[in-house]
Amino acid sequence: CTELTSVVIPDCVTTIGRFAFNACDMLSSIIIPNGVTTIEDRTFSNSGIKNIEIPNSVTTIKEEAFKSCYNLEFINFPDTLRSIGNYAFMSCEKLPAIILPDEFESLGIYAFKGCYGAKKIYLGQTIKVIPERAFYGCSNEELVLPPSVTEIGKYAFENCDNLIKIEFSPSITSIPDSAFSHCSKIESVNIPDNITKIGPSAFSYCPNLKTVNLPQSITDLGH
Repeated sequence: CTELTSVVIPDCVTTIGRFAFNACDMLSSIIIPNGVTTIEDRTFSNSGIKNIEIPNSVTTIKEEAFKSCYNLEFINFPDTLRSIGNYAFMSCEKLPAIILPDEFESLGIYAFKGCYGAKKIYLGQTIKVIPERAFYGCSNEELVLPPSVTEIGKYAFENCDNLIKIEFSPSITSIPDSAFSHCSKIESVNIPDNITKIGPSAFSYCPNLKTVNLPQSITDLGH
């Protein structure tokens, strides 16, 4: 579909199949009708899409649905959205913000890896796990992990070059391997009392990091 530039899907459609608009290089806009509940695997991956409105009927965005949509500059995540699959928005380099709904639940590995333009991240209030490399390379200056978060995956925020401030969830007990490595602008980190373990290289290659305040609760400190 090398000549397709825009699509209006009629209201009678409730399902858009896997790979439906994959690699449609010239596709820049699409209107999805209210009634579609799932955006399937690789539906828009490697397409030229720039703007997309996700209707309030959508609850799930599956694996690689928008992977490598290098021109994607706007997408809304509706209040109904509950899960985003592995690699779903990987390498969407122009995406300026990632705002998940308050009742969002499940995020896949590498979901927003390489979203270098994302200067704001909001995780909602019910997500429990931030998986491996989920936000690798994003450009946010501030990170707030809500109280619902109980686990951070390895490399979850690695290479977030603009990250300055981290507010940890009171529900996590460990910071895993390389979770914040290569975050070059971090100058200080306050580790709360609920954390007992810091994994190897958790803050490695952070050249401006001058102060790490460790609580008495730490029993396992990685190299």
